Amino acid sequence: MRCTYCQNFQISQDHKAQRANEVDFKALAGEMLRLQKEGCHNINLVSPTHFVPQIVKTLLEAVPLGLSLPLFTTQAAMIR
Repeated sequence: MRCTYCQNFQISQDHKAQRANEVDFKALAGEMLRLQKEGCHNINLVSPTHFVPQIVKTLLEAVPLGLSLPLFTTQAAMIR
């Protein structure tokens, strides 16, 4: 949305350059599993509402591979 008041203003303004940081659901699942292996206690997702389909797809990949960390959102909802 490239909002001037966004907490991510610096990265929201150059969306074409940020495409290099995109990951698919398998890579995100792998990252979650890596964080778990390194001892993280939970995974926090910041305002993820518009990414729910991708998050669900990621969890369907990661949970069978052993992901058991709780996930939190800025809305304080817990997904397990």
